[in-house]
Amino acid sequence: MGVAAQADCFADRGGAWSPDRTLPGVLDIEWTPYGDACHGTSRSAMVSWIRDVLDRYRARTGRGAVICTATSRWQQCTGNHAGFGTTHPLRVARYAATAGELPAGRASCTRWQYTSTGPVVGDHDLFNGTVDQVRAPALG
Repeated sequence: MGVAAQADCFADRGGAWSPDRTLPGVLDIEWTPYGDACHGTSRSAMVSWIRDVLDRYRARTGRGAVICTATSRWQQCTGNHAGFGTTHPLRVARYAATAGELPAGRASCTRWQYTSTGPVVGDHDLFNGTVDQVRAPALG
C-alpha cells in the first residue's frame, strides 16, 4: 500500500479531523516487534515516508498530525531529523520519571507518554499545556 493510500485509509476510517472535539491524528513511529526497527529503510527514506504521510494527512484534513516517537528510535531511524518540529506536535514515548531528551528541533513535547500501567488499560500521557491549548487543535 502506497503512502497516499495509507494516509487515506487512516483518514477514511475515523482518523480525519473535524471541528468539534476531535484531536488531529497521530503518526506513531515507535518500536516494532516485527523485525528491523526501521523497517529495512534508510534514514533518508524514512524521513521521506514520514513527510509524505504528514503532507497527505494535511491535504486531507487541513491539520498537522501529531508525531509519536521515542527519541532513541527517532535518532536511529531518521538520523535525528529536525525538520518537523515547528509544524507537527510531538508526543514523546518514554516510560521514565521525565520526558528526557527530545528529538532534534524540539524544545518541548506536547504530550509525554509516561507509562502503560495504571487503573486504566493502555498508555498514559501528560499534556504539556493548558486546557485551552488542548481545545485549540480540536476546535480548529
